[in-house]
Amino acid sequence: MMEKEVKIKLDTEKDRTKLFARLRDLNAKAMGRDLERNLILDIRDYFKLRGCLFRLRETSKSSYLTFKGPLEESKFSRVNQRMEVNVPVADPKEILRVLKKSEFVVKTIYTKERFTYELKGVSIQVDKIPKLGWFVEVENPDEHKIIETLKLCCLEKFKRITKSYPELIEELKLSSEAKK
Repeated sequence: MMEKEVKIKLDTEKDRTKLFARLRDLNAKAMGRDLERNLILDIRDYFKLRGCLFRLRETSKSSYLTFKGPLEESKFSRVNQRMEVNVPVADPKEILRVLKKSEFVVKTIYTKERFTYELKGVSIQVDKIPKLGWFVEVENPDEHKIIETLKLCCLEKFKRITKSYPELIEELKLSSEAKK
């Protein structure tokens, strides 16, 4: 499946407050809140060097393995587009054991609190990631709907982020190490 989304960092509490208020005003349907544990796996940086990602995600509702391909060109320069394949996992501890036996290594572990909304068929996820901050992802197979939702939510002027959360976490680690 092709994932199409725009990711934006919400730098201030005012930005977050305005977004949550706007979602209420637009009668966006609150789909719930969940806590996620994400393990980024790789074999000798094979996926990382190709701009790809291999992840094991555990939530309170489900677990699954995800492969994300490299970013691809989209019709709208603001929209991130990449192949994404999700496979449900019944026993994440066992699948992790199998992957480690197959030379996979856990490169990064991060948690995320996610608030999910739906507005006119478009998924809006507001993520809080320790040490990184707050982000919003607007996702839909139709790029026009993504752009329209950004406008409805007053997010069209915010800078788009093309990096994945693991890439942002790695940058933060390198920045912190450089300051020491």
